[in-house]
Amino acid sequence: MAKIIAIANQKGGVGKTTIAVNLAHGLALERECRTLLVDADPAASAVKWFRRRADTEIPYTLTGGAQANIHRTLPRLVKEGGYEYALIDCPAGASNITRSALMAADLILVPVQPSLLDFDAADDLLPILTQIYEARPEIEVGVIISRKQSGNNTYSKEARAAARQYFQTDEDLSISIFKSEIYNRMDLVRAYSAGKTIFEYRSSSYSVTEFRNLTEEVLQCLNVTTA
Repeated sequence: MAKIIAIANQKGGVGKTTIAVNLAHGLALERECRTLLVDADPAASAVKWFRRRADTEIPYTLTGGAQANIHRTLPRLVKEGGYEYALIDCPAGASNITRSALMAADLILVPVQPSLLDFDAADDLLPILTQIYEARPEIEVGVIISRKQSGNNTYSKEARAAARQYFQTDEDLSISIFKSEIYNRMDLVRAYSAGKTIFEYRSSSYSVTEFRNLTEEVLQCLNVTTA
């Protein structure tokens, strides 16, 4: 059965589209399957990612979908297109579009930068996640430390531990803090400038390793066996 992954946060600038664009290619490569990325952000961030591309063909299917009924339309689109995975790049905030996307998802990924400011913003998403969980208790939720700075910053090293404590809830909803972390590296900026995914831009790099690790962890979270 096809799996749907929504990537959402209350605020922008947390690497949400970077994760969506590159994770989609990671899944397509790892599973050798048809993968769909839905750009549900009215700002069309994912579409803009590829606008500087020299060739028109990208490594998976990309479509717009900034609509408040994604949970109704996407499953049919996925089935008709024969996609094994569909990712939704949600708009920042708690719009009706985001709520609909979360209702469609098997896995919700919440990227956060390693700072209390970002944790506070993501914390505002918890009531919505709890509501989604009440309707769909099988849903999985994972927090990803994103745009992490390199170096020996003490708080950065402790980000996952801090996030684990911060996102504990009194509800039945369980939120995983992913081991995989995405650093804020220049090759990701250059990949964007070239209109390519990181796998295309620099197939052997620290960023590719990070996204391969994230891909594997996502598949494990979805209980998908990797070869």
